[in-house]
Amino acid sequence: MQQALESTRQQVVDRVGIEYAESQRHEQMVNAAVAEAKADFDRVNARYYDYQTLKRGADADRTLYEQLVLKIKEAGITPDFKATR
Repeated sequence: MQQALESTRQQVVDRVGIEYAESQRHEQMVNAAVAEAKADFDRVNARYYDYQTLKRGADADRTLYEQLVLKIKEAGITPDFKATR
């Protein structure tokens, strides 16, 4: 009976050891996934910053272009207006 008890105890110890090792592997996989997600987030964040910088530049260029077109139209209309006087 003592031997059966010792055998059962050893089986329980072995199972706990296996489950602990599995938990450690699972934790390592989760940590790796978290690190990868953080790296992805950092890359996306950097791209977003670059996008915003380029967008501001494009918006400024568009505004400047629209103002230039308006000035050209005004300059084209003004000579015609002065000539009709």
